[in-house]
Amino acid sequence: MAMGKGNSAIERKQGTLLFMVKRTLVLLGIGRRSYSKKTLALMCFGMVLVNNKRMDKGRFYYNHSFHMLQCLVFVIRKSFSVCLYRLFFGHSDHPYWSPLDEIVVRTIGFAAQIGEVTAPRIGLRAFAKIQRMVASVYEDVYVREVLLQSERGHDALWITLDKSLEIGSCPMIMYFHGGGYCVGEAGMWLTALKKWLQDLATEQGIIAGILSVEYPLAPEVKFPENLQFAFKAYDRVLSKAGVCAESIILAGDSAGGAMAFAVAQHAKQHCEGDLAGLVLISPWMNHSCETDSHVEHASTDYLSAHPCIIGEYSVAYCDDIDKAYEDPRISALHSDVAPLPPVMLTYGTREVFIDDVLQFKNNLESHGKFVRVHAGDDCPHVHPVLYPLFRKESTRALSEIAAFSAEMLRANNPSP
Repeated sequence: MAMGKGNSAIERKQGTLLFMVKRTLVLLGIGRRSYSKKTLALMCFGMVLVNNKRMDKGRFYYNHSFHMLQCLVFVIRKSFSVCLYRLFFGHSDHPYWSPLDEIVVRTIGFAAQIGEVTAPRIGLRAFAKIQRMVASVYEDVYVREVLLQSERGHDALWITLDKSLEIGSCPMIMYFHGGGYCVGEAGMWLTALKKWLQDLATEQGIIAGILSVEYPLAPEVKFPENLQFAFKAYDRVLSKAGVCAESIILAGDSAGGAMAFAVAQHAKQHCEGDLAGLVLISPWMNHSCETDSHVEHASTDYLSAHPCIIGEYSVAYCDDIDKAYEDPRISALHSDVAPLPPVMLTYGTREVFIDDVLQFKNNLESHGKFVRVHAGDDCPHVHPVLYPLFRKESTRALSEIAAFSAEMLRANNPSP
């Protein structure tokens, strides 16, 4: 009986919705005849597509649920348009990208464009969980939650290819994820981090683990508290986990790259030992966003979906936008590079941060610092961690990152 009542309620709601659609069609002058439910459903979906298309050029601030719905509609719409364009013209605006590469990049840009700075969190959290589920099925990578600071729940993930490896028993890559300081998860790049460990093991003969830090996000926690958390996490790894600085590679992508940079400075100034190296993947080094590449690569990088988005992430992280532009702890391009260990930089030749990354490279070289560079041909922001997307370039990037990591670890530890 309850089942029948439930069905009746659903039918009444469906009937009300169909009546409203029919009434709208009548008012528009196209509802003079009866339509089947399938036809009405197609018309409704068409209206949703038109509304979704309207969002392409604007800046919107939808909440999480409506944001996810619009992103799903965008994926359907973009998949159809990309495939249709390639079918008739042989390629799209990006001939070196696969259809999946283009759809994902465009979806990331659209997601940033139509939501508040925290809106992509649900999608990224689901993405991270799916990767962990897959890993648990295939058992080719092991992920364990780690408590670094007692006042929080788990605040890092220990990622290894061998279940028996403990923190302190092998070289460590301490990783800070990107996401504009406002979104992201420690496990969201699990597939790429696994590939990094596999390349280290198979190509370089080094068994290592990755400690991916779950630092507090803005705007709930703002600068400098986020950065102080990262400093304390590094200090605790040295003091409590029995890891020496010489066996640690610091790494991060985008905002996480800037955070890893700041931690490397902290390590040199306040801790014992010298870090083995620093890997920065498309680091966010300058918050002013005034370089030519922000205009030149606006159509090929998801970060430029709307010109005000990057500035909104800056404000969410640090309320004082002028401070974000000038404080070397935030815009690392203005910081002292003298304390840094050997550095590897990666960037995509089609990303908006390329000018800032190259200027940072020049700063390192002018100060006599060791720096190795990987440029992803025709790739957008943080392409190495987007693996297996942009497969050729991301595979090459991760292999070179593994080679750099091994070289630096061996230089500091003869038998890592």
